[in-house]
Amino acid sequence: MFEFFGFEVLWLLFVVGIIGGIVYLVRRDKSEDKKLDVLFWKKFALGSAVALVFPFMVYYGIQTFTERPAYSDYVTVERSYGMQCRPECSEGQKLAYETNREKYNAQVSEYEEAVESHAVVEFVVWLVFGMAAIAGGMFLTIPAVSTGFMWGGTFSVLTGYLEYVVYMSDAMMFISAVLALAGFVIIAYKKFGIGFEE
Repeated sequence: MFEFFGFEVLWLLFVVGIIGGIVYLVRRDKSEDKKLDVLFWKKFALGSAVALVFPFMVYYGIQTFTERPAYSDYVTVERSYGMQCRPECSEGQKLAYETNREKYNAQVSEYEEAVESHAVVEFVVWLVFGMAAIAGGMFLTIPAVSTGFMWGGTFSVLTGYLEYVVYMSDAMMFISAVLALAGFVIIAYKKFGIGFEE
């Protein structure tokens, strides 16, 4: 898991760097006041720091307060598919092999169920904290912190989806995406009064 999360963090740094580069190119010629320019970059750095630290906080919170299923806790029987009985095996050996294989399959199945139920918990935590950060960021009055929470919440929601995507059906993905989009539109409408009128 940590290797996967580390990859996500590198991706997050890459995205923040690209956004910073684009903003720099757009503002380079328009900014005449160098003091305001320096202040902007300080705000950008603070917002980026919040956006990067927030997903770390959620990740290590999950690791601290939940226990990830360990393979060795569930599967105690050695895998013996490669040691199939030859025709000269006795009935006792064949029976022992079949019993061992059935027990192994049952233990692996139990482990996979535990991993899936833990993934559900992770998904819910990522989603709740991510949406809370986005909603909170909409109503904070400090622009740098507000933007940082919104980006951190967005990356947290994406991380939750990436954690759970292998267990989601297409219908579940579609419904959750529609709900998330509706939530964002409602928050934006409540905060900024976005409407169709001029």
